Amino acid sequence: MPLTPSERGDIAVAARVLETHCPSVDDRRAICAQLIRSVGVANRLSPRSWATTLQEDGFRLNVGAVEAYWFFSGRTAIFVVGSAPQLSRPNVIVDRMRYGHIAQQHWRITFPVSYTAEIAAELWDSHKEYLEEAALTADGRPRGTSFHTTHSAGLIDYANKIPAA
Repeated sequence: MPLTPSERGDIAVAARVLETHCPSVDDRRAICAQLIRSVGVANRLSPRSWATTLQEDGFRLNVGAVEAYWFFSGRTAIFVVGSAPQLSRPNVIVDRMRYGHIAQQHWRITFPVSYTAEIAAELWDSHKEYLEEAALTADGRPRGTSFHTTHSAGLIDYANKIPAA
């Protein structure tokens, strides 16, 4: 059953979801740190361009009309532009995506949550460029997002408050 708007706004619900589906505090720190870093880029470009959606088994960050980063049930995905990343780790899946709002060739990289810190750091530049394309039109105007109706303020509150290592 989907979370209600009041549940999506509740930091305690966000904590329950993330602690249930990501028991390792170090992994939770990594996924939350990457969420805040990605949101920071999108927010600087266009504060109305992004929204997070908390679900019973994880969350998704949408920027403009597209997904940009997610965590569900022990797996993380980060979206990038450019050439297909060559990541030599087990259980990493690289899928070519075809979103109309992203002009460059772009990819979804899905991997076990335990790889989040290292893969996110390795792919940061191409992920940041993906966020820029998602948040702005081709002529540099800010995009909005229709995902504000399901935005999860409680998730952002939780991600900002998780203690650093």
